[in-house]
Order: sequence, then structure tokens, then C-alpha cells
Amino acid sequence: FPGQQDVGGDSKVPTSIFYSREGIIRSQGAETVLAEQKERAEDEGWELAGWFKLHLRPDIKHPDIPPLPHRMTAYLFDCAKIYIEQSHPDGTALWLSLCPNIRFVMTHPNGWEGKQQSQMRQAAVMAGLIPGSNAGHDRLQFVTEGEASLHFYTQNGLATEALVSGEGVVIVDTGGGTIDISTYHQVQKMVTKHTRKLRLHNVSSPLLLLRHVCSVRLDRLRNSRYRGDIENITEVFDTSAKLSFRGDEELSFIKFGSTRDDEPSCNIRRGQLRIPGSEVKRFFEPSIYRSSGQRSAAAVHLCLHSFFFKSVFVVGGFAANHYLFSQLKWRLQPHGLDVTRPDAHVFVYTLLVYFNGATADSTTGTRLSPIAPSPIQLCYGIHISEPFSPSNPEHATRAGGATKLSTVKTLFPPALTLFSCVGSAGLRDHRLPRRICSNSKQAAALDHFCTELWVYRGLLIIPPIYFILISFPEHYQVACTIQADTSSLAKKPTFVWKDSKIAYSFFRLEFDVILSFGLSP
Repeated sequence: FPGQQDVGGDSKVPTSIFYSREGIIRSQGAETVLAEQKERAEDEGWELAGWFKLHLRPDIKHPDIPPLPHRMTAYLFDCAKIYIEQSHPDGTALWLSLCPNIRFVMTHPNGWEGKQQSQMRQAAVMAGLIPGSNAGHDRLQFVTEGEASLHFYTQNGLATEALVSGEGVVIVDTGGGTIDISTYHQVQKMVTKHTRKLRLHNVSSPLLLLRHVCSVRLDRLRNSRYRGDIENITEVFDTSAKLSFRGDEELSFIKFGSTRDDEPSCNIRRGQLRIPGSEVKRFFEPSIYRSSGQRSAAAVHLCLHSFFFKSVFVVGGFAANHYLFSQLKWRLQPHGLDVTRPDAHVFVYTLLVYFNGATADSTTGTRLSPIAPSPIQLCYGIHISEPFSPSNPEHATRAGGATKLSTVKTLFPPALTLFSCVGSAGLRDHRLPRRICSNSKQAAALDHFCTELWVYRGLLIIPPIYFILISFPEHYQVACTIQADTSSLAKKPTFVWKDSKIAYSFFRLEFDVILSFGLSP
């Protein structure tokens, strides 16, 4: 890829794009970190955009996250096209024969759901990777980053022994913005996934760590003649000191100038800024001590309650940090867990996405092995009006809120009927436990069905289903709106008799609602 001509095992493509003042893309990916590109960017006033994945999470509104870039995936696709056309005999014809049948596999953190996948699918269409038709959508598959790592380990024999022997493996994905924990074990010939995730708002990402470093250094160098080098110092810290930090007993050196640059009062000597290890440790504490230490250990224990796990693989871009790895090892080894992190340099030419996340010399695989869907992580349901039953104690306590409809049935205000609960089997399709009945005096009013799908994000395994918007509004969110054309379905005439006469007549529509979780529930 452009800008990576001299790389060895470090094949990660930065998710960054330089824009001109007119909004035209000038440099992308690995080219953005080249010295000549940075110099041109400064001279011509280019703007750098990065960290696009964080924008897909709905709960992230941090001012330090850069604006959303465009066409990053299209850029990688175009690079692959140019490489094939220029490197293979009759490469143009080869590409034309391959292009209509290319299948794309995109990875994402555990916590992403249908909304984020829908946004990624729309981006793939806008980038020209796939057409917007159903056939085009079928050429795009999503897989969690932990699952992609598992494919890599099993392909290279790293996790095969543990899975075959009946043990499980734990994958701790310490990415740029999230810490995901996934556990897998093998049942017969199918690998089963169990997932516990730590949400981003509970985890200080490396991006925020860098901003913390920048703000602290800016305060320390406010009166220094090197205060204009803060961004450069932060970049050098990100590529060197951040990954090599081992503990508070060592100094961290950030080389940003020449040997003539000295300012002892600011710990700058011979072009290097010296930062005490205790200070660097404080930078890391929000990301490592609270999240990767205590919270990861707690989440791993939640995952280990049913199966025997011994192997823990630490992956992700932040896994290369020695301090993070040593802290995880120190906290998990007393519980009998063997913590390792594979070296990406050994497997640079594999056909799988490996632990540094956005590799350029590999793809996620031509055909993924089957992995059983994980147990459901959230509760989903829709509102229904439930017939009033005086013998039901729950109904009796809310009798004052009952209403009468034209069907002469006294009904409660809408309750929540559930498709699934936390921990239920990860089946592809979930059906409502009861049929939906919709009544109307006019048959034409039943030609269209529309309702909201609700998701429960509270701590209870089975959520409260009555008066949810009154008692627990903060625990429920609208996941999506379900609409259906029901004009072709039969509307059943229904009569209510009283004293041998028809008191009311109406039409009834009955149907089932099925919730499909797809390939990664």
C-alpha cells in the first residue's frame, strides 16, 4: 500500500485522511504519516481526519474525537484493484472477472449492533464496494473483531488444542476505543461464542489518553520555547513511548528535536523530553488500571462461570503495550489463566485479520468457519395491549388505568412482550411468544402495520414489562421501527353478541412477528 513500501510486520494502515481546504482528498492511510506529506500538509493547510469508528457509537460525544473522514474503505479497495491490475499478467481482465463476485468481510467491536452494521453497510454502498440491492448486501458479512482473531488462532494452530481438549479460550481485544472480552468453547464440531463486553463510556481509550498527555504537556511547556511542538511530542509518544512503557521505575524518552535543543527546566535535553515513569503511569491509569485490570478480570470471571477456560489471548492495537500486558497477566494468572499475546510479525502473510486490527497485508478470510451465535446480550420486545384479568394480582393493582375499546374488552395500557431475554439461545430468528392481533372497524385501516421495537439496557435478566415508560424510562430505547404492508392478509370479521343481537362488529388481523438477529447477535 502507498506509504508502506518499507514495512515489515507492522502492516497496520492508519485510519487517517488529509483534506485540502477545498475538501479534496490529498493523502490517505499510511501516506499521512510520511514526513514529506506532513510538510506539504503544513504548507498547504491540509486538514487531518481520523478515528472514524468511534463516530458510529451512539453514546460518544467527545470534543477531542476528530471529524468523520470519508472514502477510507474505498481507498483500500482501489489500492487492491491497482495492485492486481499492475502485478498480474492480464491484470485488468482478471480484475473485471473478480469484481462482480467479491465478498467483503468487515470487523467491528462486540458492542456494535444492527444500527452500526447498517451504517457500515450504507458506507460500503456509498464507497462503491457493493451495489445497494439485496444481492449486493449479501456480498457483505460482518464479524466481531474477537471472532476474527479466533479464526486466526485456529488457522495457525494456536487455539486448536484448547478447543479440541474441551477447554475454552478467552480473547481480550484491547482496541483503540473499546476493550472487548469474548470467550469460545467447542461443542462437537461447532465453536460456540459467549460474549461479555465493556462499553466505551466505561473505558478510557488510547485517544483520550493521548489527549491527556497533550493537555498535561501543554500546561508544563506553556512558558517554554518548545510549546509549539506539543502535537509532535504527542505523536512521538503514541508511536514509541506509549507502547514501550514498562512501569513507573523507568523514564520515558520522547525524541522530537535535534541535539542542540535543551531546556533543563522542562526536562528537555539533546532534543529529548524525559517523562518520569510515575507520570506516564498516571496517564495510563484510566485506560489500564480501572478498565483493563479490575474490570477485565471481573468480566472474565463472568464469562468463566459455566466452562473451563485456561488460555487468554490479548489482541488489539493496544496489546503491544508492555504495561497493559503485564497488568493483565498479574491479575489473571492467580486464577489459573495463561495470558499470551501472539507476535504479529510471525504471521504477516496469513489470510486472516490478526491482532493489530487494520492490517494491510491480509484479509479476514475467504470462507469463515462456522461459529454458533452468542447468547442474546439484550432484551427486545414490542408494546401490546393486554386483556384485563381481575384474577391477575398485577392487573388488579392497575385496574384504575384500564380502558374500554370498541371490542368490549377492558385492556391495560401497553405492556412489553419479549422476543428474547439476556442469555437465551443465540438462534438466528426469534418469534414473539404470542400472535399479534390488531382490530379495527374499517378493514382498510389494517392494511398497514407499524410498531416500535424496544431494547432493554438495564441490569435485570428479565425486565419489568408493565408501565416501562413511567417506571424505568432510562432503561429502554427504541431500537428501530417495524413496518409491514398487510393489505394482502385476510381480515377476519368478528362479532360481539349481546342479548342475541350483534352489539359490535369489527375486523381482526392476526400475524406473527419474527426478529432476525443475522450472523452476529
